[in-house]
Amino acid sequence: MVTPETPADLGQLALRLAGKDFEAGRAARRAMWKIVRAAGRPGAGEERKAAVEQLLPLLEPGRPAAIHREALWMLSEIGGDECVAPIAALLSSPETREDARAALERIPGARSLAALKEALAAARDGFQLAL
Repeated sequence: MVTPETPADLGQLALRLAGKDFEAGRAARRAMWKIVRAAGRPGAGEERKAAVEQLLPLLEPGRPAAIHREALWMLSEIGGDECVAPIAALLSSPETREDARAALERIPGARSLAALKEALAAARDGFQLAL
């Protein structure tokens, strides 16, 4: 059983999240969020760093959009500057651009703001209004 107190492989849970078994996917999502929320608590810097390191590969191209979306929202809660570039890369995908935009808006700092401004300058298809 995965609990917030035990190390977990968020990548393996994410594979279940995108699988065909709805109940297994829902349980995986719930477990992932427990881990992320525990990692985001005050004083859990090492856990936060480990969780971010496991979530960032979930943004790589070729993963299902459902995994991208879930990882984006999780990173928006615990991520920092190290997440901006991988998140910004998903702004060009019609499937994930809204989630990526919202995630960048939730990450404080100059890097996330710069990424949003850069995306605004390059945006097409009416996405400028969202940015």
